[in-house]
Amino acid sequence: PPDWDRCGDGALPTTAPNPHPAALDDVVTTIRSLHANGELREGHWVLAGDSAGGQLTLAAAQQLRDTNGPMPAGPMLTAPLVDMEFAHQDTVAAIDAAGIKRDEKFWWAFKLYADGTPFDDPTLSPINASVAGLPRVHLNVGTEDFFLHDVRRLRDALLGNGVRVSYIEQQGAEHVYALRSGTPQARWAVAEQIRWLREVLSTSTPSTR
Repeated sequence: PPDWDRCGDGALPTTAPNPHPAALDDVVTTIRSLHANGELREGHWVLAGDSAGGQLTLAAAQQLRDTNGPMPAGPMLTAPLVDMEFAHQDTVAAIDAAGIKRDEKFWWAFKLYADGTPFDDPTLSPINASVAGLPRVHLNVGTEDFFLHDVRRLRDALLGNGVRVSYIEQQGAEHVYALRSGTPQARWAVAEQIRWLREVLSTSTPSTR
């Protein structure tokens, strides 16, 4: 069981049962196991995630690239958390403008998950790792999303390294808007994701790595 401490009006755990890098290791190990069993063909599957799941998706793709795969046809990222340190002032300002207090409770989950790993470590903040050599990427974010500026940084880094990017920046949309299936914005974004999935899975070829 976790150790507990007091924070504000509630009791919060001070240790996590499976801290970083457990989740990243689990994703990579599972992918390799599925590939070894013949359930995932090199370059014929997609890894997807939103927000913190997008952070894990990108970090896993980078680790697979650096350790001989197997590689997906591409990562599909929805408003990914790419900088856990929040080093970019525009992102900090957007978080503050959204009314989110960056107090001890805000940082609690990050510290619990990181378990002593610096927030700027590339496995926690994949914007700090190279994106060169990644397969094509689908990336979407809303203009009212507090991660907008970091997602733009990721887009620019990908393009600057020759990675093909399908990019959606939805006007007026908030964080992970594509998950709100009842809205026209979400329905359009999901339709674009489906179109991209069909395209990359129909045209993908096994990696030469």
